[in-house]
Amino acid sequence: MCTIGAAFSLNATYVFKNRDLSQKVLMDGPEIREGKHKYIAFPRPGGGIWFGVNEMGVGLTASDAHVTKSYPVEKDAGDKITRIYEDIVGNASTLKEAEEIMTGSFEKMIKVPDMVIVTDSRKACVYEYTPEKQAIVRRVKGCLLRANSFLVLKGVPCRKKDLSSHLRYERAREMIFKRISLAQVKKMLRDHKNGPGENSICRHGKKEGEYTTQYSAVAEIKKRVINVYYVGNKNPCMGEYEKIRIRRRGH
Repeated sequence: MCTIGAAFSLNATYVFKNRDLSQKVLMDGPEIREGKHKYIAFPRPGGGIWFGVNEMGVGLTASDAHVTKSYPVEKDAGDKITRIYEDIVGNASTLKEAEEIMTGSFEKMIKVPDMVIVTDSRKACVYEYTPEKQAIVRRVKGCLLRANSFLVLKGVPCRKKDLSSHLRYERAREMIFKRISLAQVKKMLRDHKNGPGENSICRHGKKEGEYTTQYSAVAEIKKRVINVYYVGNKNPCMGEYEKIRIRRRGH
């Protein structure tokens, strides 16, 4: 259960995620991989990726979705979803191509809800998905943010059932609308308002089974280069962001 988003400044596009898990999972660091395009991948145990950006400036971040309806549990659902993520980042040249891969693959293969934000250097979309219906919202300026609640599709949990998503989303909006910059995105991902605990953006679960932020990643897509900053296997408030980079293709 995560906090995700994409935001536009005058000089860069930012894609970001705090990855929150209810159990401790040791995750590998980012890798530079080759598909149709070179890309920075954050690998998921079992296959696929949970965050990534390619040399064309197509970036992806995603989060589980809380819904009121129960869906049958598929043992390999997570693997299928994260392999679709990798297909998008490895092969899409534009947001339009990313949307085509995403919607086609999800509607054919995925039987559980999900929420994905995809961006290129000029625009972004959020895809709210259930097997019954889907919605896409696009932005060319400002930002797109999500925690774990759908904001467009109906059938989402009310605030009392999903207090953490509501508080994290509202706090992220409050912070990102003040200023869109790399420093502000990092500050937001380390934020402890409404906590530190399950309700803060930088989450610190205090009891067994409560969610804790275990990885934080920010892609900074610029005209000539793509920088990816990350804090791995701990809360972002407990370490400095490391950096990996690739050049923008054609620049």
